[in-house]
Amino acid sequence: MTGILKQEEVHKLASGLWAWCLRYRSLQGHLIRSIRAAVESGPYVKALPRPDAAETFQGLVNNNLLLGLSVLERQLKQNKQLRTTVNKQAKEEAMKQKWVLRLAAYLVAAGLPSVSRIQAMDDPAAAWMRAFGSRRGSTLKNRALAWEPFFRWLEQAEGRAWPSGANSVLQYLQERFDGGT
Repeated sequence: MTGILKQEEVHKLASGLWAWCLRYRSLQGHLIRSIRAAVESGPYVKALPRPDAAETFQGLVNNNLLLGLSVLERQLKQNKQLRTTVNKQAKEEAMKQKWVLRLAAYLVAAGLPSVSRIQAMDDPAAAWMRAFGSRRGSTLKNRALAWEPFFRWLEQAEGRAWPSGANSVLQYLQERFDGGT
């Protein structure tokens, strides 16, 4: 057997250890006792180099089709989750742009003072996006859908795109309550 010391080699190691102990008496104690016990308990097996974990795993995957399939499925699932995240972000951005422009159309129709400043900028669409801040697309959608019936009522009832005061809002709410809208 390779890796097992013969009796002569054990005696040679023990002699060398004893000579070392005599030379370094200050190191006697637990370390020397543990080395002596390990040598006497024999047989001593030489440590072999450990195989690389990545190489071992790759060998297992290459030799076992089911393991290779499960690894591939896991990688595909991770890639799909990554694509889904990117896709969700793109959808959210598109939704936000759509509803920002819809809300901006209401403000333009109303002729508010901020509209002329935003339209005078180099990129008005980007300025409108900044004006509405970090609100999510669904929040902007809710705001636009809530404003739309009031906007239509204002155009029909008062001929304007922005309420003239609290009285306009109260009149709209009263008509909705009465079932007019």
